[in-house]
Amino acid sequence: MSALLFLIVIAAAFRGGLQPSARASAQPGETQLTAPRLAGADGKGRPFVITAVSATRSSAPPQRIQLDHPVLVSDEQGPDNLKVVAARGTYDPADEKLFLEGGVSLTGARGEFQAPSTVFDVKSGQLVGSGRVQTRAQSSEVQARSVTADTKNRSVTYSGGVRSRLNLD
Repeated sequence: MSALLFLIVIAAAFRGGLQPSARASAQPGETQLTAPRLAGADGKGRPFVITAVSATRSSAPPQRIQLDHPVLVSDEQGPDNLKVVAARGTYDPADEKLFLEGGVSLTGARGEFQAPSTVFDVKSGQLVGSGRVQTRAQSSEVQARSVTADTKNRSVTYSGGVRSRLNLD
């Protein structure tokens, strides 16, 4: 569920726009930001910061935002601390979808999640991770070819070669 929090926070952040630390040169029809940083709080008042090496937004439709090495840190000193990194990301504000790829990794107080790519649909509240998905929590591990998590129904479904391990200590 921590992955879902990250994706909700990132999608909400891009709805409002990133604030640039410095502007870089952009191609015609693009706005490019160097070292963008967005700080805020989620719906429960937990602080978060989203950064990237750079972000590029097309001014022509569909105005997608390309992210280079996005990083989210949420509730850093709190009980729900969370860090998510990926090599690349794309947010499509028209479809309200966030695509992350390139070794998506989430680490937090409740466990870890890794997948080659994830898509979060803001409208439906659904996260789909594909490739070799791995999750680890304090007493369990799950591997599968894909995972679908639904934030509205608070459910997670693994599929494709699912292997799980429960550690009873």
